[in-house]
Amino acid sequence: PSIEGTSFLRARFGWLSSVELGSRAQWSAGVDVEREDGSNESALLLPPEFGGEVSGDYDFSRTTPGAFSELVLERGRLLAELGLRADFPQDQAVEWSPRVGARYRIGNGGSFLRGSLSRAFKLPSFFVLGSPPALGGNPDLRSESSWGGDFALEHRGTARDLSLSIGIFFNRFHDLID
Repeated sequence: PSIEGTSFLRARFGWLSSVELGSRAQWSAGVDVEREDGSNESALLLPPEFGGEVSGDYDFSRTTPGAFSELVLERGRLLAELGLRADFPQDQAVEWSPRVGARYRIGNGGSFLRGSLSRAFKLPSFFVLGSPPALGGNPDLRSESSWGGDFALEHRGTARDLSLSIGIFFNRFHDLID
């Protein structure tokens, strides 16, 4: 048995602007900030022979501002996307998330080859940071990061806006949390 009372609030505010750079190019940029506040009062009621009551109380807050930019270029049958995001987690190093992608139209129909490569990160949850070690918590966890990519063949039909795609993807994780 356990007793638990949890409160969590996430608020996000952002701004985005896009500019046409001619008929075949667009640049977008923006900023955002995310605020998280969480608290937990809990107890796992174990029998005395297993350690007795285990407290899982925590009270955390963090602010994570970020900035991002993306450039989309189209030339003939090729559409290319270049993006970069920088997040500034509170009390941590800057997290960079680059992305590059391309789509190539095959023939004059609705068939495309597309692919992308990107990096991402995820902050540890308040629950995993604040839970007692006996329950899997670890206050020293670093951000999880990943590199990934995908490659696909896609066909977009005109009837009923149907599309069909087949693709492959991969992800490589570092400092995996969950």
